[in-house]
Amino acid sequence: MAGPLDIALPRSTAVGERLPAWIAGAAPFVVAASATGLIAANHGGYWPTSWGWSALAFAWIGGIALALGQGRLSGLELVWIGGLAALTGWTALSALWTGSRTQTALEAERTLVYLLAAIAVVSLARTAAYRGLLWGTWAGSTLACLYALATRLFPERLGVTDAIAGYRLSAPIGYWNGLGLLAAVAIALAVGLATDGPAVARALAAASLPLLAATLYFTFSRGAWIALAAALATAVVLSDRRLALMSALLLFSVPAAAAVWLAYRAKPLRLTNVPLGRAVHAGHTLSWQLVLVAGAAAAVAPAYDSVARRARVADTVRLGFAALIAAALVGGCAVLVVHYGGPGGVISHARHSLDSGGPPGGSDLNARLFSLSSTGRLHEWHVALDEWRAHPLLGGGAGTYAEYWAAAGANQSQLLDAHSLYLETLAELGPVGLALLAVALAAPLAAAVRARRRTLVPIAAGAYVAWLVHVAYDWDWELPGVTIAALICAGALLAAGRQREPLVRGTAVRLGLLAVVAVTGTAALLGLFGNRALARTSDAMRHGDVRAALSAADDARRWAPWSSQPYAALAAVRRLQGDRAGAREAYRRAAAKDPGDWELWLQLLSLSRGDERARALARLTVLNPGVAAAVRSAH
Repeated sequence: MAGPLDIALPRSTAVGERLPAWIAGAAPFVVAASATGLIAANHGGYWPTSWGWSALAFAWIGGIALALGQGRLSGLELVWIGGLAALTGWTALSALWTGSRTQTALEAERTLVYLLAAIAVVSLARTAAYRGLLWGTWAGSTLACLYALATRLFPERLGVTDAIAGYRLSAPIGYWNGLGLLAAVAIALAVGLATDGPAVARALAAASLPLLAATLYFTFSRGAWIALAAALATAVVLSDRRLALMSALLLFSVPAAAAVWLAYRAKPLRLTNVPLGRAVHAGHTLSWQLVLVAGAAAAVAPAYDSVARRARVADTVRLGFAALIAAALVGGCAVLVVHYGGPGGVISHARHSLDSGGPPGGSDLNARLFSLSSTGRLHEWHVALDEWRAHPLLGGGAGTYAEYWAAAGANQSQLLDAHSLYLETLAELGPVGLALLAVALAAPLAAAVRARRRTLVPIAAGAYVAWLVHVAYDWDWELPGVTIAALICAGALLAAGRQREPLVRGTAVRLGLLAVVAVTGTAALLGLFGNRALARTSDAMRHGDVRAALSAADDARRWAPWSSQPYAALAAVRRLQGDRAGAREAYRRAAAKDPGDWELWLQLLSLSRGDERARALARLTVLNPGVAAAVRSAH
């Protein structure tokens, strides 16, 4: 029965009545928590070696659930899976016109993880179990974020040094913006979960909010804060209990804001040039302060619940509250406009900031949070559009943006992604690929609109929208540890929406999905064998075991005959042996497999003489003019 503030509260039931619901929700919770936490802990699932075991785990879960279940899915769920399956197939099919079959195959392997995860989620979660998916996603994401926060609070024990991330919090994901997005998703979920479920669980969700907010702060990720704002705005707009939701947001924002303020005051934890001793003292002090704030937040949850049960709010109060919020927003925008000298000044300032080379430097990372710099993204997006214009129908092929970027000018920096899922998909897979992606990503939103009156659906939609917004300006698609969390939220939305549409029944759906799982699971297994062999080659080389490295490289060639990477690994081993002729021959074969990879031609050039060197340099000039110019100037 809904409380006076329209907050859905759990009904009191007997133990025997609760048991079936608990069993039905346990499996989705365990799978969501394990998948989110484990993949995030494994460097965010960024490296190819993690894709195989992740895909196989989802294949087993989906296969078992389909074998034991009834195979009833809603039309939107079939659209979601069908869109991801078609996107995966189109990605693999682009090997026919791609400039790099090696990279295209790797892109297809990663997309398989998402397809199999979607099948596992919809096969496992029944309509009543969507809450278990959300609780599990929150639990797994929160554990990963708590570990990240611990690396900052206890630098003498868990401190992580990263040459790229610098002092921005990035472990275990490996990318500060990706970690920030994961924290934003967990925060959005925690706000809703703190008002739903058993009292102890609500208290834990509320207690996590200050810790997650501190984690988000220490990533110094501007994009993640924007994504969080989009998540909360989506939840408020979609909810039909806006007063209750906004009241919860305002109440729980107090301990979260206190945590961010305490983190800000711990100055040695945001400076890049302080001695370890000062950072240790500041981290230990902040740790017990955050524990106290988390305890206070946990106490807020039952107090809020008690007030929600008893309070009676008149319609005039509701309207007044809404008017107050609207006035605050309008007033904030007005202050901003006046500060920059009118609308024209705001536009001019924003344009200048976006076009700047990067956020402010210096030792204080806090300055990053108040910069509008695009950090070069505008140029990256222009290059993506140029690749699409060069291949307007089919795109350049999955995974080819890095090669197009290298050939686009004299910029010697190496870039793998366009920092926008949508633009990169258009550039690499053309309008067809972008349309398939849009269909797959839109299905959960349609389910959210249909099921918006169900508990937690607006919050789950907000968490999903946070990811949708963030991937518009970052490369989260390449981080399964972050994307899987969003896909599980999407699956929860689709499961919650089943009551609003007829289910597709019969064995045909189940057998079809089982066939997809079998085929894609087998492909993932082959990819796992090839990627593990390549990883063994690198490990053996680091330990100086040439024989083991050669054996692993041979295994990689057998399992991934389409790839240039086994030959590149073999060339590196031959070079370690001092066999220049053998290394040169291996690089020739690698370049033949992947003629668009400028790094292979650079290595071949370094081992060649005479006409062959001239040919390699000419090819390098086409593929990467900047590196070719540097080679000429060095000689």
